[in-house]
Amino acid sequence: TDSTDRHLHAWAEVYLPGGGWRGYDPTQGLAVADRHIALVASAFSRYAAPISGSFQQANGAQSTMTYQLTIQGM
Repeated sequence: TDSTDRHLHAWAEVYLPGGGWRGYDPTQGLAVADRHIALVASAFSRYAAPISGSFQQANGAQSTMTYQLTIQGM
């Protein structure tokens, strides 16, 4: 598996009568399966952000965000 497959991103889900909820990942062009891990779910993207907040400084500021995702088998 290429390490680029492990970046945080979103996917869409649809409800199919008789089939239930099905997820589709447009980033990878795949149906959502056991390799996808849902960290948060919301109908509104602003509620699904991994971090949120605000900061004001008169002369500007720089910000850097990093994350690490470790997948361990069970």
